[in-house]
Amino acid sequence: TKICFSPTRTSPTATMAERQAAILGFVYAPFRMNDLMQDILGSEHEFVALRIFDGRDIQPDNLMYDSATEHTSRRVMGKFVHRESLLISGREWTLELQSTPALDASMNRKEPEIILVGGLLFSLLLFGFMGRVTHQRDQAVDQTKKATDALTVNTSMTKAILETAVNAIVTMNADRRIITFNLAAEEMFGYTRAEVIGENVKMLMPDPYHVHHDGYIERYIRTRESRIIKVGGREVLGLRKDGTIFPLWLAVGEVLVGEKQIFVGCIVDITERKQTEHDLLAAKEAAENANRAKSEFLNMMSHELRTPLTVILGYLPLLTRTESKNPTAKKLFQALADRPEAELLEKFMQQIGKMAGEMHRNGEHLLTLINDLLDIAKIESGKFAMDFRVVDAGEIVRGVLDALRVKADEKNLRLANTLESLLVMADATRLRQILINLIGNAIKFTDQGVIHVTIVRSGNFAEFAIADTGQGIPPDELERIFDRFHQVDRSATRRVGGSGLGLTITRKLVDISGGTITVTSTPDAGSTFRFTIPLAQVM
Repeated sequence: TKICFSPTRTSPTATMAERQAAILGFVYAPFRMNDLMQDILGSEHEFVALRIFDGRDIQPDNLMYDSATEHTSRRVMGKFVHRESLLISGREWTLELQSTPALDASMNRKEPEIILVGGLLFSLLLFGFMGRVTHQRDQAVDQTKKATDALTVNTSMTKAILETAVNAIVTMNADRRIITFNLAAEEMFGYTRAEVIGENVKMLMPDPYHVHHDGYIERYIRTRESRIIKVGGREVLGLRKDGTIFPLWLAVGEVLVGEKQIFVGCIVDITERKQTEHDLLAAKEAAENANRAKSEFLNMMSHELRTPLTVILGYLPLLTRTESKNPTAKKLFQALADRPEAELLEKFMQQIGKMAGEMHRNGEHLLTLINDLLDIAKIESGKFAMDFRVVDAGEIVRGVLDALRVKADEKNLRLANTLESLLVMADATRLRQILINLIGNAIKFTDQGVIHVTIVRSGNFAEFAIADTGQGIPPDELERIFDRFHQVDRSATRRVGGSGLGLTITRKLVDISGGTITVTSTPDAGSTFRFTIPLAQVM
């Protein structure tokens, strides 16, 4: 088997030095000499034998082909020999054409004709051989050009990708020496590639990474145990040329190029991200501190306000004329019964009673607001305790309906219920608070019709529904209905009273209880609030 080599170069190639520098590689074409010559010469030739030698020396060691040994084990040749030199792909071959004994015996006196025939035959053989070799060389050159063009395109594409990548890409060999250093790496570390190519990659690392890096790589090569290579990356520190240390995210991959082990590092500067994280943590901590301070302030002020307000509300009944509530007023009226001042006192006490009633209503509203603020402060501070027990949901609903029936009767509203007997795991006081908020709101914002409360089983939950025939909620308000201090109709709220905290507290209580709350509504037709509480057996 023979091999034909052809060098592949880029431009320019005018001088020997340029040709050597421009070599990309070699294209080779292996071929079996005997098969090649058989394709060229065809079947056995009786009168002529052909030998081909590598170079000018006709030596057995240089023999590449002998047609006689293709068909016979002994080589017996005639007396006529002709040799010719050929240059094949930069290599000189010698072709020897020799007559056989059969040709010599048939010559007689026809030597000129024989020489003519032999020369023509030799020329034909030589032409066929050269055509075959030239065709194979052209094919090899064409394949080489295609491969070279593809390699050039791939090389250009790879270089363009590396140079336009927004992340730094650094490659090194198994000796930890830097091989490539793209433009993003230059901008990130402050070095030019000329300053780092061939240097140990640990020059880009501060301590302790600088000291231990070589040991990490050696241990990985020896044991294949990795802390960073092929593990998705990690956060480390980088060292710039000016000495500044900065945080970066480093992911390292491993590839084999031939038999060479190459490590590819992709590096992201995360300085801005770390600063953003720091700012967010600081803002979060500041917000939590402010929220704690607000909750503590609300808790303190609510207690400070509730104590005197409770006293005021306790004394307001004494300003009324009712004998059971104000015995002093009763004695005063008895003493002035027959005197003219009695009528003036009567009118005065009526005015005092009216003012006392208004003060009592507003005082109750203020007390409700204070209690709501206390609940919000406790919930947001995480100090809101819940006492979960097995309770009868229907019994609690009936108790709330009885407590609110007077308010419903004042507006000629009918309270209806359809209650399935279900045991739930809940804080009875807080469940009662949820129902009072929802049913109380339904009474406030319903001028006529009915308020219907139902309890049904829904999977592992008891589903409560409070449906009214009131003014309803506009569609664009439904998403904000549970927001703190949000009020759909402020004029109606001013008329019936309300802090804007009831539904917020209700949702938080439902969440803490392990349930969910939703609302559906049709303007001018009514609303339905639904919430769930886990059944006792599920817990």
